[in-house]
Amino acid sequence: MFFIFLYIVDAILLLDICIVFEVMGANLLTLIQKYDYLGIPLEIVRHIVKDILIGLDFMHSQCKIIHTDLKPENVLFTSLPPKIL
Repeated sequence: MFFIFLYIVDAILLLDICIVFEVMGANLLTLIQKYDYLGIPLEIVRHIVKDILIGLDFMHSQCKIIHTDLKPENVLFTSLPPKIL
């Protein structure tokens, strides 16, 4: 969900867009750190990469959005099974 705010400051019309997300869990960097930077098991990596690629494809093909800041801190999980974290 996002909100668009229009307001006037010193006779100048300003536009702000606020994007609101659901509460998320840990990020990919947290998972990398959990495995002491030695590598995440391949089964977990396959699942994560598949979901990332599906999401990026949707953003690009349906929303015409290009994500320009891909990094572990920006890959958020809704939840992680206790055995992973």
